[in-house]
Amino acid sequence: MVPVPTIRPAGPADAPAIHALLAALTPQVIERPEEAAPFLGTCTQEAVAARLADPAFTHHVAEVSGEVVGFVAVRDGSHLYHLFVADAYQGSGLGARLWDAARTAAGAPRFTVNATRNAVGFYQRQGFSPEGPLVRQHGLSFQPMALDAAASPNL
Repeated sequence: MVPVPTIRPAGPADAPAIHALLAALTPQVIERPEEAAPFLGTCTQEAVAARLADPAFTHHVAEVSGEVVGFVAVRDGSHLYHLFVADAYQGSGLGARLWDAARTAAGAPRFTVNATRNAVGFYQRQGFSPEGPLVRQHGLSFQPMALDAAASPNL
């Protein structure tokens, strides 16, 4: 049985663990590694630390016994910037719990996300709808999506 993670706001000391999780998971979303340098630049430990210090971003981490097993970042209170869950916790509901923590903390009436193709179903289950065509950029393919919290009865 997988232990239930605790979710808490992230701080500067979490940068190395968040970076390690990103390093482990980003290969799963990159389709064209030769074009991914701009995206990978957002995943370095330095970039993570800079976002953790930037008041435009809020972060939450999920941890088990001091190990970060998931994290979420929201930019400008309404754009879901990153949401990553360790392989061992995928399908456990942890992504939904992290999103709920971030959404509640932000309190915005509308949210956007650029969902990687393998995450579109997850975001649809959270109430997001596609907004525009699939975009291919920086080695990734993503679907712009939006959620209108006022129009979503489950939120």
